[in-house]
Amino acid sequence: MIEFESQILITNVVAVGVIIVNLVFGCAVFYKRIPRELKTAITLLSLTVVFFVFFFVLAFNVESQDLAYLLFSFSSIVFLIGVLLVHLIMAAFRVVKMFKKKLILTVFYGMSVLLMAATFISPEFFIRITDGEHGFSNQLVAGEHFLIIILFWCSVLLVILTLLAVAFFRAYKDENINVKNKIVYTLVAVVIASGFGFMIIPMVYQIYSNPVPFLFFGLFIIPLTYGTTARNVAGIFSILKRIVIFLLLSIAVSFFFGGIVSMNDWLIIMAPDFPRWAIPILSSLFAVALLMYFWYTYTDAETLKYEFISVITHKFRTPLTRIKWSVQILENAAEEDEKNMAAEEIAASAQTLVDLTDILVDASKTEGQDYQYKFSIKNLNYLVEQVCESVKDRMEGKSITYSYNYDDGFSKIYADDQRLQFALQILFENAINYTPEGGSISVRISKEKNDIIFSITDTGIGISAKEQNFLFSKFYRSRRAKLSDPNGMGIGVFMAKKIVERHEGKIWATSPGPNSGSTFWISFPNADH
Repeated sequence: MIEFESQILITNVVAVGVIIVNLVFGCAVFYKRIPRELKTAITLLSLTVVFFVFFFVLAFNVESQDLAYLLFSFSSIVFLIGVLLVHLIMAAFRVVKMFKKKLILTVFYGMSVLLMAATFISPEFFIRITDGEHGFSNQLVAGEHFLIIILFWCSVLLVILTLLAVAFFRAYKDENINVKNKIVYTLVAVVIASGFGFMIIPMVYQIYSNPVPFLFFGLFIIPLTYGTTARNVAGIFSILKRIVIFLLLSIAVSFFFGGIVSMNDWLIIMAPDFPRWAIPILSSLFAVALLMYFWYTYTDAETLKYEFISVITHKFRTPLTRIKWSVQILENAAEEDEKNMAAEEIAASAQTLVDLTDILVDASKTEGQDYQYKFSIKNLNYLVEQVCESVKDRMEGKSITYSYNYDDGFSKIYADDQRLQFALQILFENAINYTPEGGSISVRISKEKNDIIFSITDTGIGISAKEQNFLFSKFYRSRRAKLSDPNGMGIGVFMAKKIVERHEGKIWATSPGPNSGSTFWISFPNADH
């Protein structure tokens, strides 16, 4: 009896959870700046799920079968969920012309209204309600024409998949990664809705009687809302990675503290004289230390972020100020030379702003999967030579001695030459910036087993052991780096790391210590293997 009561309790708790989730996401869209049609569709969809889950679960709890039939008739609002989902996808991705859109929606809204009317007139036409078991007051059994409901949902699913396929093809053609990610999240929502939703079929055919698995379909609103309303959608694998890490950490912490409690109980039994307060105090101290570690990690990240904002604000203010002064000179200049100098200053400052903007855009793209890469077999030797040629004048200006050694032959790697050259240029420019006049820079490319190794060594300011732990963090700059190159922004090697990782490579740095130079290494998979 207790087991049966627990099944009812679990069903009701899951239903309340699904209702709360849909209410939260349905209300949240009101604070987003999205098209009204999309906002209305999401809100109506979430509210429809709320009403359906409420009436559906209530039908399992009431004792009167007549009342259960009435509640089931109200739960026929479920037919609108499929149609609203079709409407939402059309509004979000605009894959159908207006005339076809109205025609498709008219047909499906009409079908859903007819099915709802039929359910109200004769609910046993689709579902019969019998005496429940396992603690449930009632149980749903497939009626004589339940197949009509299955066909309706299959047709809805077919239209949804067709719309998403068309939208994905257009996004792939336009190389729009953001839209692709939106479609992937929407597809995940459809899989959740249909995967759990179709579990009602074995339930009404009495393969099992618990409605809990079916109720989880309502969680589709989470990926659907994010995928269709977010401006910049992160790749689904990065989101899944964070979720998995969070779950693993939660499980690990739960097991740890569970083990502490078990150890304390065991010690009480095995060693009665052992102080009972010792284990609780030690575990509390550990918990405090863990929280402090996460707090300092968070505050360090926030500090780096605000330092970056301060630096980037200064970098934008400088060229903008020069443009302002140059405009004033143009307004008052009488000589042609003054006008030309002012125009050149405006052009140079505008180019600086463009370069800064490009750096920020590249940094945001390389952090996720939103960077479009085009891989092909490339010669790493040739790519390095091109980058070296582009910074040759800067090295000569600082009287830096340069040497380049590589194995004979063709260093084959799979690469997007434009992106990889950008990463290599970051390493070259850092070596130049942090190497004093008269120093040296040496580059080497070698082959080791199945990898091709690139290294660039300088005689610059070096890297301490502590700094190496944060070197590839976003916005991080050491104190000596700030003194040596005040114009840096702390995102160069971070961007280089992300680009190298997209090439399935590894990047790391070594240094004997401060003022002893440093070496940056990159290993690439050899395309020959």
